[in-house]
Amino acid sequence: SVLPLKQLVYGSADGARTVHTENERLNAKMEEAGKLLNIKPHRVGGDHVMLHTCADIEGHEGKDGKHYLLDFARVAPAQPITHDSPPGALLYRLLRMEFVRQCPWPLSNDAFSAMGRHDSVLHNGDVRRAYALLQESVIPQCSMAVDQQCQSWSSDEGVALANATATWHRATSDAATAKALVQLDELQQLLHHRGVNLRMIGDVRRHCKHRTARQLLLVEAIARVAKNNVR
Repeated sequence: SVLPLKQLVYGSADGARTVHTENERLNAKMEEAGKLLNIKPHRVGGDHVMLHTCADIEGHEGKDGKHYLLDFARVAPAQPITHDSPPGALLYRLLRMEFVRQCPWPLSNDAFSAMGRHDSVLHNGDVRRAYALLQESVIPQCSMAVDQQCQSWSSDEGVALANATATWHRATSDAATAKALVQLDELQQLLHHRGVNLRMIGDVRRHCKHRTARQLLLVEAIARVAKNNVR
């Protein structure tokens, strides 16, 4: 289907060369959304226009009188960009919104981008501090939670639950494999709930003590590397 777009009234469609904020009602909604997501207001473009989202999100007035938002790819801030970051990392190595919303300070989702060059030292520094918090506090705490989850599976109740769930998968795999798949899925959800990206699974494993936790996370890491190599 084709959206009934009439006019761009928020954000930019040309890399922040032209930035729109002319619709006060939509501006207020975007400010409210930014606060809910813990996104830091920041200035973009040659006219230093204040936005409450990334510069390349687009807010359109529709021919039907409604507002439409496009281009949500960079709603979350990117993790710090370094000299060895792969090309385009700004577009896909993003922090999870679960972490962003829990961060003690708001973060600019234009940090490290050319569109976020105004006050970039301040905004980039905020994200660097947040990433340090993730690595030094959130991930170790997440690893402890993973260890506790795996310890619960070692109890009779945990084993019974895993075996019962595995019954649903026996048509396509043996019980042991099904059990491991169920456990991996639970660990993935645990990481995401705590705001930890699965690409940081090696950091999580490094802090884990429980043997099952380390084995499951290693299997997941190897599977992800193999998948990327096959692509």
